[in-house]
Amino acid sequence: MRIRTISIIAAAIGIFMAVGCKKESEGITLGASIANDDNLTKVHLSTTDQPLWDNGDPVWVNGDDTRTISDISNTDGTNAKIKGVTTSSSYLAIYPAGMATGSASSASIIIPATQTFEAGKIKFPMVAYSNNKHLFFYNLCSLIKVTVDNNTNAAFDLKKIIIKANNNYLSGTATLDIDADNETVAATGLTSGYKTVTLKFPANTTIAAGGNKECYIAVAPFATSNDITITVYTSNNKKYTRTRTISSLNSNTIASAKLNVDVLENTGYFTVNTTSNLKVRFSPGNLQYKSSSNNDNGTFRFAEHQYDYVGSSIRTNVGNVYVNGTKCNNVINGTTNGSNFHTNNLWIDLFGWGTSGQNRKGCYANTTNTYYGNGSNPISGTNYDWGRRNSASLGNGTVNWRTLTQQEWNTLLTGRGNKFPLINNTQAKYLQVRLTDVTANDVTILARGVIIFPDDFEWPESIPFPTTLNTINAFSSSQQYTLAQWSELEEAGAIYLPITGYRSGVDSPTNNTYSNLYYWSATNVSNIQAYDIYFACNNSGSLTTNEARSRSNGCAVRLVTDVQ
Repeated sequence: MRIRTISIIAAAIGIFMAVGCKKESEGITLGASIANDDNLTKVHLSTTDQPLWDNGDPVWVNGDDTRTISDISNTDGTNAKIKGVTTSSSYLAIYPAGMATGSASSASIIIPATQTFEAGKIKFPMVAYSNNKHLFFYNLCSLIKVTVDNNTNAAFDLKKIIIKANNNYLSGTATLDIDADNETVAATGLTSGYKTVTLKFPANTTIAAGGNKECYIAVAPFATSNDITITVYTSNNKKYTRTRTISSLNSNTIASAKLNVDVLENTGYFTVNTTSNLKVRFSPGNLQYKSSSNNDNGTFRFAEHQYDYVGSSIRTNVGNVYVNGTKCNNVINGTTNGSNFHTNNLWIDLFGWGTSGQNRKGCYANTTNTYYGNGSNPISGTNYDWGRRNSASLGNGTVNWRTLTQQEWNTLLTGRGNKFPLINNTQAKYLQVRLTDVTANDVTILARGVIIFPDDFEWPESIPFPTTLNTINAFSSSQQYTLAQWSELEEAGAIYLPITGYRSGVDSPTNNTYSNLYYWSATNVSNIQAYDIYFACNNSGSLTTNEARSRSNGCAVRLVTDVQ
């Protein structure tokens, strides 16, 4: 068998497409190299914007992905040879080998839905066709250059950037169309694939306060106008989103988008009033409270995780909340005259209505319902609202938190109409879920609760679609996801409301902790009752958004802030 080598000449690619009619100031010449660590080619720029080829990188030639680049001939790395190529009348070469599939007569390129950031490097396929030994490589992809500016007062670590298209596929597999006479290759376009591309970052990819980072992301070309939503996720699951419109993006162009990050958000947006189009985002977890003595107002905070709940010490499913190794519980000790109640310096998360500290502290527990709240008035806009009174000390102290009204809860869960996102072509109102692999102090905890979805939610492609959407039933038959899968859902903006049960009386244990969710609204029914939302996750299965409950009952509180 005769062995030949083929010289490679890297193609210069003019890059001048921009977003919003803003042109790139300079063209950039790209070449290719293939990183051996993951068997995928990475096209990258050197410090002088010269294309680079690396010895030993695999190249797909006529269906064979075992060929490698060898004998780098130029100091700038623009010329190389392919080692081990047999005699052939024609050659189809794809770089990198890991982004090729099929045979020499029916080949396709793969634009990855998930890409990995490396400083100065870009993953995308290049293709060459020749009837002789010279291969001239062309880039068949587009690039989106994302510049992230950190305008906050603190550094943050990048976790990933997701680009989502409104109309066109950005990643997937495209069939190649070979013009043998002119020795050119074109991609016929994606007929299936994904409208998203995710760029993941290694640990400790930090942007200092006032600094920035440039990232290149390979996408499929498109000819029609397209809205591109670019979302930056930080290592602590906060995110920042902007949308840009791109009229077209050809195979030899690059689009630019700059994200000026000044406020990092940790959830998506939820419409709670379809008339005014009012939107909110949720707090990072349920409200919790701990008293440090019998007579002080104690401390409010948000749960560390969305799935955390306190529960009761006498039940087997106490939540993931501890103080010095001791499980917290919602049993409140004290006298019955309302003057000296405390929680043994443990956290609680079930509250009598309006116990913000305005006139009743968080651990107040008395069976006289008229002691709670603001007389016969709602607590909205008053200091009886846990969020309004304690915003200065919750989170970073810069957000105005509040409690949803009964009507807002109702709109959020049942009345958003076309604002509800589509999951597998179904309007997603809520999803009953068990979370597995949650552990604390070596005790495995099975978290149970309900997921609600923001208006612009898009289901992560790596997670199976739910089978019990918009259905409440026994938890034994509810959807189950791992904690790792929940992390993906959380990053996409989903909110988890853990089961909480409710507390009745002064010293009584928590009721229905295993199966039911109770969350207060800011709306009163009378001077002895207020509205809550109630998920009956048992064999009967139901959702009630206007249940009248005694104000002395202890229910969970999840706060929101309005989105301007």
